[in-house]
Amino acid sequence: FFPLKAWVVRLNLLMWLLYFVSYYAAFTMHNHGLIGGFALQLALSIKPFSLGLSGLRYYVLWMHASALGWKLARGTAWSPQHALDVLTQQQAEALTDAGHWVHFFLENPWFWWIGWYMALIWQCLHVLGFFTRRLDVVFFAGLFVFHIGNMLLLDTTFSDVLVVALAYVPLAWIGRGKTSV
Repeated sequence: FFPLKAWVVRLNLLMWLLYFVSYYAAFTMHNHGLIGGFALQLALSIKPFSLGLSGLRYYVLWMHASALGWKLARGTAWSPQHALDVLTQQQAEALTDAGHWVHFFLENPWFWWIGWYMALIWQCLHVLGFFTRRLDVVFFAGLFVFHIGNMLLLDTTFSDVLVVALAYVPLAWIGRGKTSV
């Protein structure tokens, strides 16, 4: 039966993935909701497994590198005030509570700026990831720190992105494939 052929399923997953990537990256201020699940399904449907996992790795690298490109293209990468604007927009409800931690960052903005530039450096490192796998263990651990920090500080949920952390697990640890592409 035609719709159940493996290549049709893979093509369907690929088309949905491309739809979500193009829609969320271009029209929703670089949001990645639901994309992780589609990317993981597509990667797991490809044989050999190492090829699908490598493709997923490049998608996750692109996701972080394109976030950097988005900031550079809009000129917000070098604007510390933009970092504070992001904080106040994400935590607008908390601004009414005088004892909330957001006020600490608003009174001491250089703490927040340090975090902003650390995030930019983190995204810059992902550009290097296209050329080497040597940073994959750092990316694996850093992905959790970066996105959990975003969830705690900015009230943004990237749980579907944490699912694709599997892309940074060295293939030798899984017991299949080589450690380099």
